[in-house]
Amino acid sequence: FQFKRVKYSNEIGSLPSDTHISGSLSVGDIDSYTFEAQAGEYAHIRVVDTGASAFQPRVRVYLPSGALSHTAYDSSVMVMDCYPGNTYGCQLTQTGTYRLLIEGDNGYNPGDYDIHFKRVRYTNENGHLQNDGVVSGSITLCDIDTYVFEAESGD
Repeated sequence: FQFKRVKYSNEIGSLPSDTHISGSLSVGDIDSYTFEAQAGEYAHIRVVDTGASAFQPRVRVYLPSGALSHTAYDSSVMVMDCYPGNTYGCQLTQTGTYRLLIEGDNGYNPGDYDIHFKRVRYTNENGHLQNDGVVSGSITLCDIDTYVFEAESGD
């Protein structure tokens, strides 16, 4: 049995934007991370089972107040998009330290996972896109590649 006092939980550490972190859960384990966000900010979170096992990642995001914001899970890839007005998903409605908890869907299946985390306001993993430019890259399962570009109103 695993006990987590969510409001103060930060077992693994901080998730900076543009992060790719690998982790591992034993039976009944819960890994916890923190990230900072402003109210109304956009964020994208992906958690993938890297061991192709019976592990099914379940992710919970808690507000700075300690209240549960959203829970999501899937068979091998968990996708959570947080944005204002998302009536069926995650919203970052408070400014402060958020908690991200990862566990197996039923707690009985251990597994290895990767987290891909992007705070849209602060992401620029791959640099600027140039007008009429060509960019090459590669994406692994659940990866999110980010770029920035200049534009004017009406473009």
